[in-house]
Amino acid sequence: MRLDTVAADIPTNRDWNAHWIWTGDDPRPNNAYYYVRTEFELDELSDLTLYVTADTRYKLFVNGERVGEGPMQSQPFYKYYDTYDLDEFLDSGRNCVAAVINYSGTMEDTRGGFLAELANGGDERLVTDESWRITEADAWERDTFETSFNQRPRIRNTTTQDRRPTGGLKSDSTTGTGVLP
Repeated sequence: MRLDTVAADIPTNRDWNAHWIWTGDDPRPNNAYYYVRTEFELDELSDLTLYVTADTRYKLFVNGERVGEGPMQSQPFYKYYDTYDLDEFLDSGRNCVAAVINYSGTMEDTRGGFLAELANGGDERLVTDESWRITEADAWERDTFETSFNQRPRIRNTTTQDRRPTGGLKSDSTTGTGVLP
């Protein structure tokens, strides 16, 4: 796994051709987890970089291998993004990019979202758009508590580790992805 950090030759700001995507349901669900994915064809492999971010967190997978997670904590109206060199993860032919997204849902005037762009120099090969598939991940409990100063939470046993994803993100088990304004 190679996570590029901010360096002189990596721009801190970039013009994105990708679109923020999210489910068409509640834009601000509390502590929600979603699976997103897309498949695409590549004729040749050369210097492919993936730029990716999410509100709030993501775990990224390419062709079934975990590539990384992020982004580092951002401000509500300024998001950091991560860059990954994907040459070692991609193959000529059919490829799959997928992520598990967690949206904390704690900030007003923000919403969940995922943004990704695969580029070879200036040539975009893949961008997040309405062709991506998304479904809610039920392996996590959403019913959590807010902790604040001088509060003692009740402890409950809610083991969900055995609830793994069942199958792929096929059209009959997913909703269409919405492009956010």
